[in-house]
Amino acid sequence: MSRLLAPFFLMCMAGIIGLYLIAPQYEEIRLLQGEEVALLKDLEDVKTINDKIAMLSAQYAAFPPGAEEKLHVLLPSKIDMVRLIIDINALVEQRGLTMRTPAVSITAPDKRQSAPGSPPVGTVQRSSVRFEVLASYDDFRALLSDLEKSLAVRDVGSVTFSAGEVTGSAPQLNKAGKPVRSYNIELGTYSYSE
Repeated sequence: MSRLLAPFFLMCMAGIIGLYLIAPQYEEIRLLQGEEVALLKDLEDVKTINDKIAMLSAQYAAFPPGAEEKLHVLLPSKIDMVRLIIDINALVEQRGLTMRTPAVSITAPDKRQSAPGSPPVGTVQRSSVRFEVLASYDDFRALLSDLEKSLAVRDVGSVTFSAGEVTGSAPQLNKAGKPVRSYNIELGTYSYSE
């Protein structure tokens, strides 16, 4: 009987050792293997990000001299509204036109939330200038073309014009003999700050 009892006892002992000592170790190994897979994926993502950073750094280093200044002109960190009105007036006067009733409005910054773990996103602020110009249609189109060619990011938000003549019953004519209308323009410009 002891011959049967000893193997049975050893098998029960092996089962208990396997259940209480070895099975938890195997479970812990499986969890660690899962963490290893996740960490290897994260490490691969970090390598990809480092490659992109290196590529962007190389592109940044390849910028020609003065490119940052041009970028700052394109999308400045702050808009000087007085300077903007003076610049627009200079464009208007180049065409032999007159700017009247300039008005400025500044909208609240567009605060974008960055994704968790990513670098903070800057804010974009739109500023607009409204003004009136007395011009013929051809001169007005030429002025819009000049505004469009400006290096800074600008958009024409709205354009309205008077259907009748500016000065009552007798039409006002420019030097070329074309009728002069009153055009109201809203010009938007943007600034970016971090």
